[in-house]
Formats: sequence, structure tokens, C-alpha cells
Amino acid sequence: MTRLMLSQQVTIDSSKTLVGWMTMKSTMATQNVNKRLVSLARQRLDSKFTRSQEPKDTVQWIINCCKKATAEQVAQQALAYIFGSAYQMPMLISFALYNLCKHPEYLQPLRDENVKSGGVRLNHQNNELPLLDSFMKETARMNPVTIFGMPRKVMTPFTFSDGTHVPAKNWIVVPQQCMMKDPEHYPQPETFDGFRFVAPNGGEEGGVAGSESRLSHPSWRFPFWGSVKQACPARFYVTYMTKMIVSRFIMHYDFTLADENVPGSFAWGPLRVPNPFLAFLLKEREGAVVMQS
Repeated sequence: MTRLMLSQQVTIDSSKTLVGWMTMKSTMATQNVNKRLVSLARQRLDSKFTRSQEPKDTVQWIINCCKKATAEQVAQQALAYIFGSAYQMPMLISFALYNLCKHPEYLQPLRDENVKSGGVRLNHQNNELPLLDSFMKETARMNPVTIFGMPRKVMTPFTFSDGTHVPAKNWIVVPQQCMMKDPEHYPQPETFDGFRFVAPNGGEEGGVAGSESRLSHPSWRFPFWGSVKQACPARFYVTYMTKMIVSRFIMHYDFTLADENVPGSFAWGPLRVPNPFLAFLLKEREGAVVMQS
């Protein structure tokens, strides 16, 4: 069970995730949420909104994107987004904390950057904290949630430009784990390099560190967010929130692994998830700098 053990011996236990899942099943919470979403989607589909009157939410966005979707299909997609957004952040944060424990040499540069910049700040240029952004992107590269992504079912026979033929009713996927560990794109791909994505020679005037590419940037070499044309719309939110939380840990706590021999992750089918027996020991730093969010 992944847990955070504080200096006061207070334990935050991720076995509650299992308890939560059992509670959801026993109370039929998922079915009740789906029922409400179907009802809402049906109301929206029966309404005749003008563009200016349309509600600004996920349900309406799905309806606009899927013109012929039924209320049940809209609800199913909305439910998928709800659950899909629930696991990405805590898993990425867990992997980041694990990497910081395994590579403590990154802590001081990240703390220095945080103090100098004033913490994570939302800005339209998306260029804040290049060192932390690179560290998080390298964490994501080394720990994709699934070994493959973007599954697509072939509805009619299809032939790719290189001659590869795929019959109908087959599935094709993108091998994102292999792509993000391809030595043609990433030198020494099996080695964790926290500042891999920091621009060489600073990237900005005066030698200040800049980003070669950002965590939120989708690319064919980095399919963590899906395809380039249809990348995950929540990637900016996930990026900012994970950096804010990791910054909080970096600036306010010293931490280490409770057991150095416990692997950071394990594979469960196509999924790669934090080891449920992974634990961190945390101690509040003396004179910790309070960062304003």
C-alpha cells in the first residue's frame, strides 16, 4: 500500500483507494452517477441552445464533438473522463517523489529555481520553472501509464503508406513506452535524466534556463498525451497541478524511501502503476519557505 508517513507517525495509506473502489461498487455510486449523467445529457440533447446560451462544461463539449451521440453514449464518455482524470495526477506525483528519492541531487537545483521564480505561476507563455517541468516530463517519459495508447478499431480494411495492411475488426495501438525509450530520439533512454528537456545554453537571454520542450507539449516522440492533433485537453491542468503539488513537497519537506528495495512500479496488464507497497518518510523542513500559490 503506497503511503506517506509523516514525522509525527501519521500515515496516509493508499489502501483507501481499494476501500473507495469497494465502496463505489457496494453503494452503486458509479451507476448513480451514470444515471444522473444520462438524465442531464438527455435534457441537453432535447434543448435548442444558441452558441451564446450553451453551458460551458464537459457534457456540452462532448455533445458538440459527437453530433450523433445518444444520451447514454454522452454519459459514458463523460464518465470515462471523470475516472480518467482521477488517476493521472496522483500516479505522476508518486513517480516524481520516487525519482526525487532515488536522485536527491536534483532537489537543490529545483528548490533554488522555485525560490527564484516565486513558485508555480499560471501564465499564457507556459514557460515557468523549466527545470521542474523537465523533471516531470522525464518522469512521465520513464513511467507512461500504459505501455501502449490511442487504441483504434479498424472498421474497414486499411493499408498504410508503407504497405502494412490491417484487416477490418482488428485493433491498432501506438507503442508509446517503446517510442519514449527509443535511442534514436532519446540518448541513453533507460537512464533517468531529470534535465533532459532543458534547452542547451540556457535557452533564454542571460543564460537563464529555458525549455527545449514542455511537459504539456504533445509530439510523435512523446505520445504521453495522445496524438498531436487530438491531444488530451486536460494536459495543461494536469501539468500545472502536478508541478504545484510536487513544488509543495520539495519546498516544505525532506523525504526518503521507507524501503530502498521496494521497486517504484509494477506492471498490471498494459498498465504501469506505482508499487502499492511503496512508502515515503516525510519530515517537515526547518525554516521552510512558504510559497504563495
